[in-house]
Amino acid sequence: MRKGFLFSLLLFIFLDPVYPQVDSVTSVEIPIRYNEYPFYVLPAGEDGVVFYRAKYQENADDYSHFEFYLYDQNLEIIWTSLLELEYMFNVIEHAYSNGYVYILFSGGKSFKKQLMIYRIHLPTQAIETFEIETFFPEVVSYFDIFKNTIVLGGREKSKPSIVFYHLENIRPVILQGFYEKNIVIHDVQIDEENELFTVLTGYSGRNNQGFLKIRSYDEFGQPVEDTPIEPGKDLVFMRAKSIIANNNYRLVTGIYKNNKSINATGIFLAALHLDGTRKIQYYPFSDIFDRSDSTESHSLNGQPGTIPPVMFDPDQFQWNATELSEFMNENIMMLESFSTEKGSSSIMDKSEVYRFQKALMIVFNDDLKIRGFNEFDLRPLQSERLNTNLKIKFYEDSLKLTLHDGHQILRKVIHSDFIDQPLTYFQMNPPSGRDENVSDGNNSVLLYQNWYDDFSLLLQLEAGSEREEVQYKFVVTKLFDP
Repeated sequence: MRKGFLFSLLLFIFLDPVYPQVDSVTSVEIPIRYNEYPFYVLPAGEDGVVFYRAKYQENADDYSHFEFYLYDQNLEIIWTSLLELEYMFNVIEHAYSNGYVYILFSGGKSFKKQLMIYRIHLPTQAIETFEIETFFPEVVSYFDIFKNTIVLGGREKSKPSIVFYHLENIRPVILQGFYEKNIVIHDVQIDEENELFTVLTGYSGRNNQGFLKIRSYDEFGQPVEDTPIEPGKDLVFMRAKSIIANNNYRLVTGIYKNNKSINATGIFLAALHLDGTRKIQYYPFSDIFDRSDSTESHSLNGQPGTIPPVMFDPDQFQWNATELSEFMNENIMMLESFSTEKGSSSIMDKSEVYRFQKALMIVFNDDLKIRGFNEFDLRPLQSERLNTNLKIKFYEDSLKLTLHDGHQILRKVIHSDFIDQPLTYFQMNPPSGRDENVSDGNNSVLLYQNWYDDFSLLLQLEAGSEREEVQYKFVVTKLFDP
């Protein structure tokens, strides 16, 4: 790896920002009247963006109505459609794949729970309906499309459950090996290039604690791979991710801890080859972080950087593995640290609050040697879900890292020439007619998401006046960030 790239990685810190270099291309405002919320948004790549919502009517009947809007890349409306469902159905999940939008609804028929999937072909507006009346998970939390197969994941009687439904017959194929209480699903990946659906699991009980297992399937739910990974002596594997690297070996990375520790001890990198050979490297956080009082931080091969000293003990926080990808001739692993505390809005509504601390990017080669790393401050971000905050978008010759904190967008770019670019900030404008220095809690950013090419979508919700018929207003902005 070139030293210039290592140096650029070590300078990859939120310093010397440039204001602003993310341009608003066009916007559209969508009024939301009383009882027309929630409103769902589904970016559909070059096919545009789909908005839909339940359409409530004064004269209630036995049908549910959903109103659909398709906007093109210029946020010009192309068509609208009204969908009528026979029973009272609610939206569970949605997905976009190869020109089709899939909406998953859950409802009841004759006192029996039922799932219904509507598939809309965006170029032609053709609508197909798939009813699932056979087995499906009791609680659905995962919905995606794998080639010509619908995938549902969730829990059944407190146990993980993953089911395939091929579009030709919608016959359920229950994937084997997950229906156990002590199994934890770390990662689910659809590998289009290798035509594999891969699930990485671990164990939470005393038996086999800390083991990992990789299971892969074809689009019909037939098993292709079943590979266990055992940790070193007195070590426990925690959160992890997996990919097929260089099209010839499986790469698994994640977090481990000592058997007697409460929190994570460090990271592990594992390479599993087709000939059966495997290699695992362990890197304690004490080797990664420089805890001295020095103002410099170093990659493991000694290249200096300008990262401020670490002001917290990484062993005292929990860590989540958020990304594992190939980048040019190297591999990139992303971690985020957090702490948790109990939160509640009422006696009956108790929840857990995640307070995020640091993100850590690690670059390593196929020999599992760390080539460079960097850290990012995530404070004061918090959420009621363990979501990913620092997002990566890969290009053929560069990558972008984006952080959105609800008030501004921070972005960094690394090009193939390994010249580090300044950090760019995009300050989100307040909704029209409001003082940018006043925050009354009635306006919020609901979505910031990559759309296609160098364009992203920003969705803000503006509260209307009590004297107006409009209760809310969606302000949808197309952003360009080269």
